[in-house]
Amino acid sequence: MEGAPKRVDQVLLKVDWQISSKQTLSGRWFRDKSSVTYPFNYTIPKYSTFALVVPSQDGSLTHTYAISPTLLNQAHFGVNHSYFVNGMAPGSLALDVTPSSMGINMPDMVPYSPSLSISGDVGGWANAEAESGLSHQYGDTLTWIRGKHTFKFGMDVLVDDYHNRSFAFTNGSYNFDGSFTGLGMADFLLGKVSYAQHHGAYYVDSQSRKYYSFIQDDWKVSPRLTLNLGFRYELNQPVVDNTASSPFPNQQATYSRGQQSTVLPGAPIGLVFPGDAGIPAGLYPFPKGNLEPRLGFAWDPTGSGKWAIRGAVGLFADIPFMDVIGGRHGNQPGLYDTTRSIVGRRTGTSNPFGQT
Repeated sequence: MEGAPKRVDQVLLKVDWQISSKQTLSGRWFRDKSSVTYPFNYTIPKYSTFALVVPSQDGSLTHTYAISPTLLNQAHFGVNHSYFVNGMAPGSLALDVTPSSMGINMPDMVPYSPSLSISGDVGGWANAEAESGLSHQYGDTLTWIRGKHTFKFGMDVLVDDYHNRSFAFTNGSYNFDGSFTGLGMADFLLGKVSYAQHHGAYYVDSQSRKYYSFIQDDWKVSPRLTLNLGFRYELNQPVVDNTASSPFPNQQATYSRGQQSTVLPGAPIGLVFPGDAGIPAGLYPFPKGNLEPRLGFAWDPTGSGKWAIRGAVGLFADIPFMDVIGGRHGNQPGLYDTTRSIVGRRTGTSNPFGQT
């Protein structure tokens, strides 16, 4: 259920400069800030009110230069920054509750309530998370018209940065389902937890660079047939983690059968990390074979201009999704951001993980 107030503020600024009869410079800046409050994140009113704020902005500069009637160059620079803040609003009662104040023998990792599920009575979770992404793009395209051909040559450089700070379940998540007394609330009052889960804090500072180049020819073979011929080459760097605030900056991991990690010698056999033999910073080698030909056509079967049949085929490469790094962080034995889950049928909140 989504509550009020919900607010969206947007600003757009655009500037065009005619430098000369052959050159123009265009600039654009856009900012968007959205915010919304979710008052019913818990079944207890006002216990955990989430305040979601999503500001973002992007800007670009484009320089166009008509070198001659048949030669045109466009240089482009763009930047995009987005930010995502998801946390509890001031006044949330959960800010005054910690595991220790509830008699749960767990460290107070963050200054608010653990997540609770009491069968038939209470449900909800407490969380805080901040994400940000910053992208820079630099590009240049040269267009050359010669006879029946329109050639285009170009390249782009894209630098993506992604940052995440998540504290979901850092104070634990506890389930009271009535396994001991038949009533969830009675189990809660007795401190008889049936399921306990705990996450460590989640820190990510990752980056990926992409390099693109292309050549294209729009060839007007006849008044009825145009061919689009192209070739593109891509270098998509694997996502690399560099969390400077962590004693273990590159927290990614992968599996290599039978290999013992030298980066973390205590890790289970097969669990390896960047820096181990054969394991690069992005977990897999930098792919350098993305050769991507393209072919398209437009055909007027009658010559009347009333019909057009179009088709195209090409090879394409997928780019790494920046938050994919999160999956490489999670569920790694021995790391502080690992999820620990156990069924605590014989334990209570005084020792929810059955530690001795």
